[in-house]
Amino acid sequence: MELLWWGLTILLFVLSFVGIFYPIIPSVVVIWGGFVVYQFLINPNELSIWFWISMAILSAVLIAADLITNSYFMKKYGGSKTSEKIAAIATIVGSINLPFCFKRFFTHLKEY
Repeated sequence: MELLWWGLTILLFVLSFVGIFYPIIPSVVVIWGGFVVYQFLINPNELSIWFWISMAILSAVLIAADLITNSYFMKKYGGSKTSEKIAAIATIVGSINLPFCFKRFFTHLKEY
């Protein structure tokens, strides 16, 4: 079973890097999935509180950078203020919504 968790952790880390080139994959959320799988299913004593604090700060910086770049390109290509706000909301909702999609997927996997 541990091999399955290692495979899932590696897959999530690889997907987070793929998200750099394919923005449809929310890299921050996927890499947090890898952290959570590692912490709670593989080795619960390895990651310190400083790791979690630093990753939370870096994640906040990445999400802020994403919001800023969305805003910049909306302005650059003539988007309205409304479309700029909708893009910011979509960025946040998309990052939050993905874990629920994973949860639904993994819940169905347990049934088989």
